[in-house]
Amino acid sequence: MRNFARRVVAPILSVAALLFFTALTGCGKGESGSADRTKDSAYRAALKGSRDAQASIARRQQPLLANAERMRARAKAALGAGATDAQVESELDANPAKYPGWKELKASLAQAGKDMDAAQAKARATIRKRILKEAAEKKAARKTK
Repeated sequence: MRNFARRVVAPILSVAALLFFTALTGCGKGESGSADRTKDSAYRAALKGSRDAQASIARRQQPLLANAERMRARAKAALGAGATDAQVESELDANPAKYPGWKELKASLAQAGKDMDAAQAKARATIRKRILKEAAEKKAARKTK
């Protein structure tokens, strides 16, 4: 019976005591509602705008990627089955007459990639800024207690 009490009952009582004292001291009580970023409509609107911008870039990028894959497949077929990606890329770059539009397509894909990177960086900055604001609000709330 003693082993049972030491192994089972003692940890349960310890946890119960910890929860009781936590409730008494007020730990776990919610912070002010203004610190919750999920309830901040401006923050949610900024994230929605960022998501919409990224979706727009992805929609613009999709046909470009499909066209680039078709051109790569044509170049790979011309080089043979064992051609590496670097060889295929060199073939496309070296023969603009054989693959019309490749250079423009490649430039458009690069620009779309840069646009996506910029949109994602902006979203990360928005999130980081809001998290820092929330942390400052929580810190200020703790100081006033």
